[in-house]
Amino acid sequence: MIARSALVGVLAAAAAAGMAAAPAHADPATNYAAVVAPAVCSTLDTYPTLPGVEGVLQAVQRDSGFTVADTARVVVWAVSSRCPRHLPLLQRFVDTYAPQQQGRRVV
Repeated sequence: MIARSALVGVLAAAAAAGMAAAPAHADPATNYAAVVAPAVCSTLDTYPTLPGVEGVLQAVQRDSGFTVADTARVVVWAVSSRCPRHLPLLQRFVDTYAPQQQGRRVV
C-alpha cells in the first residue's frame, strides 16, 4: 500500500515542477499515463472522492510497478491531459492529507 504522506508530497511536487504538462520526450510513466488516462478519468467520474483518488493511485502502482513518484506523475498527467475537471479533486486530496506547514498546491 502506498503511504498517503508520500503520495501527497509527490502529487504536490509533480504539479509544482510542471510534470502535469506533456514531457518533451516519452518515458515509461508518460507512455503508461497516455494508455490508462481514460480508465483513470472514468474511475474518478464514478468515484469522485478522496478514497477514489487513493484507489486510483493504488491501482496504478499495483498494475504498473512504478515508484511512488512515477505513480503520482501518471495520475497527475492523466488527469491534466484527459480530465482536468478532476484537478480540484487531486488538490483536495493534497490539502486533506498534507501536513499544514507544507502549503503546497497541485493546481
